[in-house]
Amino acid sequence: MATSKQLRHIATNPHAFAQFSMSGRLPQMVEPKSPLIDLLLKLSPRDRIAIVGLTVDPTLGYNGSRQFHNAEQALRWARPEPEMLQARSWPAESWRLKGFAHKLTLETLLGKASRAPQGIEKRYPALSAARQGAEAPAQDAAGAEPSAESPAP
Repeated sequence: MATSKQLRHIATNPHAFAQFSMSGRLPQMVEPKSPLIDLLLKLSPRDRIAIVGLTVDPTLGYNGSRQFHNAEQALRWARPEPEMLQARSWPAESWRLKGFAHKLTLETLLGKASRAPQGIEKRYPALSAARQGAEAPAQDAAGAEPSAESPAP
């Protein structure tokens, strides 16, 4: 079944209308996805607004460095709508690191924020690095990662 977005796109875009007339296929819809979007959607809107001064950069899966007033604003930039027309681009998609597949943790996100609500880690224990086992490899006292030749202490 056609959505209003698909029909509006066909009605306002001559190329899309010609393709639909010739093939009978509707324009494709895609769901914006990234590890950052997945993490932000697991937080409540109240907590996303309370995470202030969020910097989105390559450690969160996007090229460049963008400062957002809060995490909700960053989510709206990364995912303007739940479904987007495949033919249309949105701001964050051109900046997204396509090969970035790391599972982000709450600690990583909060490390990029200037202020976060107290106790947020306790409200979302499933999103913590310790719970997911997604924490970076252990480091020795000098800050170097253990190698295969030298056993970890």
